[in-house]
Amino acid sequence: MNNRRLIAMSMVLLLGTAAWGQIQEKKEKRFNIAIGIKCKDASVSDKSDAQNGTNSETSPAGIGRMERGANNPSEPAYSFNIGLLGNVARLHGVQLGSLSSIVDGEMRGVNVAGILAYANGDVKGVQISSLANITKGHVRGVQLCGSVNIARRLHGAQVGVYNFVDELEGTQIGIINVARHHPQGWQVGIINYTQDTIAHKIGLVNVNPKTNIDVLVYAGNTSIFNMAVRFRNRSTYNILGVGTHYFGLDDKFSGALSYRIGQYFHLSPRWTISGDVGYYHIESFEENSRNKPKRLYSLQGHVNIDYQINKSLGAFVSTGYGNTRYYGSHELYKQQLSIQGGISVRYNKHKERVKANKESAR
Repeated sequence: MNNRRLIAMSMVLLLGTAAWGQIQEKKEKRFNIAIGIKCKDASVSDKSDAQNGTNSETSPAGIGRMERGANNPSEPAYSFNIGLLGNVARLHGVQLGSLSSIVDGEMRGVNVAGILAYANGDVKGVQISSLANITKGHVRGVQLCGSVNIARRLHGAQVGVYNFVDELEGTQIGIINVARHHPQGWQVGIINYTQDTIAHKIGLVNVNPKTNIDVLVYAGNTSIFNMAVRFRNRSTYNILGVGTHYFGLDDKFSGALSYRIGQYFHLSPRWTISGDVGYYHIESFEENSRNKPKRLYSLQGHVNIDYQINKSLGAFVSTGYGNTRYYGSHELYKQQLSIQGGISVRYNKHKERVKANKESAR
């Protein structure tokens, strides 16, 4: 009998019970497949905010939510909420959802979900999920996700694959970090992008309003056909590229992914000279053998000269040296001089967007 009761209670906690909660003033029904415990005194924190002179509803992050009552103290606040689909008016505690954890207003505490954690108001605490953390207000805390973090304003940290915030005053750590406004804080990742600043970025590619972006199409004697994107900042640049037929036209299809980092100097308004070092990952797409290994890596250095034909179009030639080695043993596979040449097409729509935003702000 005791085992049956234990199993029944576990099922209730995991799946929850279908419950309908009502917002006191609007009498609107909210679907909530979960068990919730309301705070005994939900307005204590709101009173303390009033005594401190803070009002999140009148802050930039709170505009547009007053009519919905996102931070309305008359709405019930929950100290604990657990189930399959969590959905509460406000949270001053812990919310655990097997699929989703949704807070219609402010959230103070811990918001954890298997797929989606969402807060319509300001957040003070931690959001954790596998697919997405989304906050329409101001985050003072941490968003930790296996995929996407989105917030309007951040004082704290975002950790995920893709991080986005309108105004960054904290830290973004991920593969791709995007911030529209970046008055202070850091971006640490593979690709970092901001629209209004050039400071505080650590990554393989850093894009800011002064970055020139060029699409490169070229041929060479190592990988025959190539396409790459070059990001030029004040005096440095990065290149992300892909090439085909690394083992030559006579062999079956093979490919290479590359990353290069370098320094350039202006010889004149149209001519520049540059030098870089790069890492190449090579795939043969064949069975591994001594003559044709399945994959290799190559370290290469290049010296390049560019000529800017007009505002959008340029041409370049490059020469260098590289050695290709086996993964694991690092034994030499081959070494050779490289020659490359092609065209560059400038893509600077991000600068146009920044300019348009400044004009609209005026």
